[in-house]
Amino acid sequence: MAHTRTPGIVLWSLTASLALGGAQAGCKASEDAEAQAPEQAASAAEAGDQAGDQAGDQAGDQAAANEPATDERQPPLTRDDDSEAAAAGILERMSASRFHRDDQGIENVDTFTYLAGTRTHDEPSVVLAALNAMHALYLQRETDRNRVPDETFAQVVLYHMDSPNGAIRQAAIRAAGRAVQSENGFQRDVLLRLIDITRNDPEPAARYEAIDAFGRAEMLASYPDGYSAIIGNLDAAEPWLVSNALFTLNSGATRRNAPDADALMARVLELTTHDDPGVRGRALDLATTMGSMARGDDRAALIAAITPRLQDEHPFPRSRAIYSAQILRHFPAIHVMIADIGDMTRNTWNIEGWRRLDGSAGRLHHDGSAWSRTGDAAMTTIERLSRHIDGVPQLELPRVESGNSEESLLARVPLVQAWYDANQGNIPRD
Repeated sequence: MAHTRTPGIVLWSLTASLALGGAQAGCKASEDAEAQAPEQAASAAEAGDQAGDQAGDQAGDQAAANEPATDERQPPLTRDDDSEAAAAGILERMSASRFHRDDQGIENVDTFTYLAGTRTHDEPSVVLAALNAMHALYLQRETDRNRVPDETFAQVVLYHMDSPNGAIRQAAIRAAGRAVQSENGFQRDVLLRLIDITRNDPEPAARYEAIDAFGRAEMLASYPDGYSAIIGNLDAAEPWLVSNALFTLNSGATRRNAPDADALMARVLELTTHDDPGVRGRALDLATTMGSMARGDDRAALIAAITPRLQDEHPFPRSRAIYSAQILRHFPAIHVMIADIGDMTRNTWNIEGWRRLDGSAGRLHHDGSAWSRTGDAAMTTIERLSRHIDGVPQLELPRVESGNSEESLLARVPLVQAWYDANQGNIPRD
C-alpha cells in the first residue's frame, strides 16, 4: 500500500484510507463506517440546509428570484410554438417559484429543461422553478421516474451558472452536480466550470454551492485540480465554507487522488484547533480518515491532535474526537471519555449568521453521533473498543429505543460504569 513521505512526518494518503477494510479486520471497517455515520447520514438532511432550504423558504426564494438583475446574453435554447403550448398549462398552475406538485413528474422533464433554456432575467421565477425541477428529475441512472442528464441539460445549467441573479445561480450550481455524475462526455465542461467557481469565484457563497455540488461527483478522482480547488477553501475566513470543504473532502467519492496528502494533513491538523467547533470536529474526522492506518510517528502526531479535543469545551468536536479514538483503537482514551457517559448534552452545532447566494439565511448543521448526545458517543465508542482489548471482557449494551432514546441511553450508563470499574486496570493508559 503506497504512502508518501516528507521530512519529519509520514502521513498516509487519502487513497490508503479506502483499503481500510482489506488491511484490517472486517469488523473494523464496519465500526469505522458506524463511527462516521452521524455526519454522513446527516448529509441528506444537511443537503436541505446546504442546498437551499427550498421547501421551507418559498417567500425568500421568490424575493431573491425577483431581485433586479441584468442578463443580456442570448438563452441557450430557442423558443418554438409547440413547446410553448406544452408549457402553457404548467405556467398557469405554478405558484411563486414552484410548479404545481401535480406537474412535477418525469413526463414534463423536457418542458422544464425547455423553460430553463429559453428564459433569462425576464422571467426569473420560471427559471428558478425549472432548474429546481431539473435537479429533482435528473439523476445518474435512468428509471421510470428519472432522466439521465444529457447535453441539453448541461448546456442549460452552464448558462445559468453565470446568472447575475443569485437565486438562479444557486439553483444552477446545485443542478450542475447532477450533470457531472453522468458519463456522457459533456460533463467535463460542467465539472471544469465548478472547479473554476470553487477556486476563483470572489463570492464565498458561490464557492460554498460549488463545493457542495462538486462533492457529489463520482468522477472527481479523475480531476485532481478539483481537490486542489476544494483544499484551497480550507484557508477561507468563513467557518461555514471551511467546514463544508472538510465535509466534502471526507465524503466517499473524494477520498481518492488528493494531491500532496502530507501538506493537506498538516493543514487539517491545524484546523483541529480552529475557533469554530464545527470546523474542529470535521477536521478531526478528515484527519482520522487520512491517518486511519498510520503507524509510528504519524500515529503519534494524530493522537496528539485528538487527545486535547477529548475534553473540548464544545460537545460536537468532543464527540468527534471520541469517535476518532474508536477508529484508531486508541484505548487510553477510555479513561478520559468515561467521564462523559452520562452526559446527555446535545452534541450538535449550527453555523449561522451568513447568507446564501439567493439571499436566504445560511445554516450549516453538524451532528456528533447517532443519537446526538455526548454520552451516546462515549458509550458507543467504549463498547466498540472493548472488543479489541486483550484480557478484557467485551461490553455488550442493549439497543437504544428510537422512541425513547434518552431514557435508553441513561439505562446504559451503569452498565458501562460497572464494566470500567471492573476492568480499568487492564485498559492501556499510554
